[in-house]
Amino acid sequence: MSRSTLFIWWMAFSVSFIFWVSHHIMVSNHQNKYEYSKKIGKKSEVLIIKHLFAVERLDLDHDTTLLSLTLL
Repeated sequence: MSRSTLFIWWMAFSVSFIFWVSHHIMVSNHQNKYEYSKKIGKKSEVLIIKHLFAVERLDLDHDTTLLSLTLL
């Protein structure tokens, strides 16, 4: 797998993870009656789904570890 592909994979996962953590922090703090947390939660879901589709399109036959880590 090329270096640029790994970088793109890492960036997509990192951004979605940050949104996911932010969503749960805001839900636990009950800020603004969940208004912002719902928006952040939806953004993180979209990013995670896009990331999974991007990984699926890549040829990962030789390295299934990345795919299994993504699905955890």
